[in-house]
Amino acid sequence: MDTRYPIRKADGKDYDSLDTLLNVLRNEPDGWWLASSNRQWHGGIHISRRSAPESVLTSANADRAVPLQCIANGEVAAWRINKNYCTAPYDKYQLRYSSTFLLVRSEHQPNPDDQSTWLTFYTLYMHLAPVSAYPTLTNCYRVKPNINNLSTSEYNGREISGQKLPKVGNITLKENDLLVVSKQETFKIGHETTNGVFGLAQLLKDGSVSEKKFWVSLEDRFVEPVTPRYHRMPEWMTKAVEHGEYNAVVIPGEKLTINAGDAIGFLAEDNSPAKSGSGGVDIDFYSHIEVISVDTNMPGFLSNPKQIKTGRAFVKIKAGKPLYQKSGEGDETTFTPTNTVTKSTDDGRILPRDKASPIDAQGATWFQIAPDNWVKGQDVDVLSQHDLSELGFITLEEASTEDFGSLLKENFLKGIFDWVSKSLRGDTEFEGQQGSETYKKLVKVIDQNNDGNLSQYELAAFEKRIFENLHSGENNVPDLVRRLIVKHDSEWFGDSKHKHWQSFLNNDSYPEMMPYLKKWRDDMAWMSEVPEFKSGKPVWHFHPVEFLDYISSTDGPITINMVLAANLGMNKNQCDIVLPYMNKYAIRYKINDDVEIAHFLSQIGHESQFKPLEEGLSYSAKRMREFFGCKEGKYDDSRDECVIGRLREKLWTHETYYARNPVNLGNYVYAKRLGNGSEDSGDGYKYRGRGMIQLTGKDNYRDFTIQHNANNPDDMRDFVNNPDLLTEIEYAVESAFFFWCNKIDKNGKSLRDIAKTGSVLDVTLVVNGGKNGYNDRDERHSRVSKAIKEGK
Repeated sequence: MDTRYPIRKADGKDYDSLDTLLNVLRNEPDGWWLASSNRQWHGGIHISRRSAPESVLTSANADRAVPLQCIANGEVAAWRINKNYCTAPYDKYQLRYSSTFLLVRSEHQPNPDDQSTWLTFYTLYMHLAPVSAYPTLTNCYRVKPNINNLSTSEYNGREISGQKLPKVGNITLKENDLLVVSKQETFKIGHETTNGVFGLAQLLKDGSVSEKKFWVSLEDRFVEPVTPRYHRMPEWMTKAVEHGEYNAVVIPGEKLTINAGDAIGFLAEDNSPAKSGSGGVDIDFYSHIEVISVDTNMPGFLSNPKQIKTGRAFVKIKAGKPLYQKSGEGDETTFTPTNTVTKSTDDGRILPRDKASPIDAQGATWFQIAPDNWVKGQDVDVLSQHDLSELGFITLEEASTEDFGSLLKENFLKGIFDWVSKSLRGDTEFEGQQGSETYKKLVKVIDQNNDGNLSQYELAAFEKRIFENLHSGENNVPDLVRRLIVKHDSEWFGDSKHKHWQSFLNNDSYPEMMPYLKKWRDDMAWMSEVPEFKSGKPVWHFHPVEFLDYISSTDGPITINMVLAANLGMNKNQCDIVLPYMNKYAIRYKINDDVEIAHFLSQIGHESQFKPLEEGLSYSAKRMREFFGCKEGKYDDSRDECVIGRLREKLWTHETYYARNPVNLGNYVYAKRLGNGSEDSGDGYKYRGRGMIQLTGKDNYRDFTIQHNANNPDDMRDFVNNPDLLTEIEYAVESAFFFWCNKIDKNGKSLRDIAKTGSVLDVTLVVNGGKNGYNDRDERHSRVSKAIKEGK
């Protein structure tokens, strides 16, 4: 299943690992998994501006703000949107908060052909910024139904009313395309004596306005005005606004799909009574995220009853197994016993199989579990990502409660601490034993008199010790707690009158807070209005990051073996680095045909060895003339002269100015080509070749910007103003996909079509313009084709 982490880094890029993200989330002061700072049940996690500062949307940062993103493919199950922030009274204040939420239904299908292996779950994104937080876009138009191939005209900034309509541009519009028009002008149309009204427009897609401007006819036979749109508003919320119902739970009437990585929204402002007790107000920005399920396949789903072995693999270490040292490489690899064994502190430790550097030698598979220590494959358990129980995920069930005011009951807590005491692993055996004893004592502390109720003394012990240990960062406790899956009443079922809340909301200790708390609770309830949850029974709660990370599949059309084959078996580390981006953009650019993939990878392998390249342009006098000086590229090395005439005279007459001078040479040879300006403009060198299959020229950089932003509305980039971005690994990979999907041969046939049916020579002639490196390209293609066949 394709998944994403709910937040991204400030630059809009995804976090590269679970550990990296968890380190960021540890900065959150509240909203922790299982129990929040108010000592009540908490079935999700909070994301605030401390861990996602760029996810707060303002008018000043609208273009660069980074929205929360959908964590799993699915469809919209329900929503509620606020037009403005909700308010509730507290003392002399009106506190602001948002009850806007999105509920997404997803299906994890380990075996797509066997529904008994599936799990239906829901992701809740609560406290999202309301509609009023989004900047309004006025003068919006939609291309009318049945209008396709509507041409546009180029914009250069010098047009004035009354002149001839500028020449046709390279953007073609289709029905239902949305446009934002910033101004209107009248232009003469061809030989007609009348003028037409045209708008200076930009495409509006998924709430983001494209960079490129163009002129489009505003005749009512082509376009129609629409109600104002909102900058950076996610697609689902745009649909909700069009639906027009506010402050109410809505079940969409038609299927609305949403994909992992799609924009969800932004953090909402939240005002609350000050925790300091000063009578003031705390102001923050946050959202709440949960993963929940009512699937009857739980909890059996966790044990992988059908023994599915596909997907990612893990190695589970056992105690008391012989350790070995490795020597030699390749066919000379040998392993010799160390006369030591794995320690009890290693027992149950889990490593991704590929991180354990598996090697086949001496008739066995070997795994590296420490820098100098290896174990035999027979001495570990090799697990599938579907073996969730073996990977440490366990379930706890809490009976339905009558009182959310004291929701963390002893049975629930005892289950947690009993599990931790049995599974805790320290850096040393002594440390592990000490930690285990600590949690065993906590089990007893929770209910010392065994009467099933918390006494005041026991409650004090909870406040001082239990809560701290539940969120301990020591040893492997955080891993254990995050893998707990708890069946529990939801805090989103029932308003302030529901029995769950009577004890908490009728507490006389804080009378000045009660009007706020009751109004907040009334505004937040939603679960009883969604059919799947209307029974009010307890639901399964999963840690939103840990669980999704384990069921995530990095599978795509491209495997590491394919990339390695295309790189002739060299530099596996680089191949590992590029693989996620290869699959990301293979999906975005819809490249999934095996024959085409074999050509694509082999050509990239030849052109770049999967490394970002940048055109050097530092040539000797003769070399620069050979490459750039002659018509049709026909150069006679023996005479240092062109065969059929010079193309660039100054490479001879001004030899010293251009030889070994990349800037001067680039500005000259690429001047007034590919959208570049004159030699003096500096465009030639600025837009020199970059990428894995190099993009060259301002037009290509501009077109790549448009394509990238259309495919990645949550990662808007400007490669025209920032061309060096193409030297970054992700965008260097994407540039190869862009080249591949836009290249045509001299007869107008697309490279993609040629690659699906043509030979290596056919593809090489389009990519290279000749036969350079044909033998190497052919060898790489043969290896990739073999890897694809073996992977079937």
